[in-house]
Amino acid sequence: MLFNYVLCFESDNKKALQPAFENCFKTIDEALGDINIVDQDTLKAMLLAECRILYKNSNMCSWVEDSFKLFFSETHNEVKKRT
Repeated sequence: MLFNYVLCFESDNKKALQPAFENCFKTIDEALGDINIVDQDTLKAMLLAECRILYKNSNMCSWVEDSFKLFFSETHNEVKKRT
């Protein structure tokens, strides 16, 4: 639902949704870290959801850089190795 919201209402202020975006990112990160998920379409969908949430969302970009960078880079390095 968040993905559709940011896709359809790109120009809306996303600051009020920051806690939901953070929770979503944590959940996606956890799912990407699951080595049992090897389906390429599933992995691509999760990566695209992350990209869409970050696109034109400076609050989320700042949060990832300041508070989530270690988890984000570790998970994405592991995904890169699997793919």
